[in-house]
Amino acid sequence: MSAARSRGTNFRVFDLCHRRRHHRRKGDRFRLVGFDTPETYRPQCDYELALGRAATSRLRDLLRDAQRVDLVVLPGRDRYDRGLARLIVQQLDVADTLVSEGLARRYNGGKRLGWCQ
Repeated sequence: MSAARSRGTNFRVFDLCHRRRHHRRKGDRFRLVGFDTPETYRPQCDYELALGRAATSRLRDLLRDAQRVDLVVLPGRDRYDRGLARLIVQQLDVADTLVSEGLARRYNGGKRLGWCQ
C-alpha cells in the first residue's frame, strides 16, 4: 500500500490529534497517527487542559513558521470515518517533535493512558 502526499493545502488545527485539510471547497478530516496528546475538549483535569493547549499552540507555531508541510495520507479510516495521516513539517513528523518536547506521547492504538495524576 502506498501513502499519498498532499502539499500546498491549508490546515486548520481544531484538536491536536485531529486536523482538517481544506482544499478548494472540500474539507477532509484526518486522525494524525503515532501519538496521543492531552484533551482540550473534555479534559479530566486542569493539567491536561494546560498541556493540551500548549501542544495545540506548538503545532500552530510549527505550521505557521513552516516552509514545507506534507500531509501523508495513509490507507484506512478510524472509527469516526476520518482518514489516517501523518503530518510532516520541515521534513519532521510532528509526532516525533511533540513527543520529544514532552507535549505528546507515543500511541499506536489500544487503551490510552490518562494525563491526570
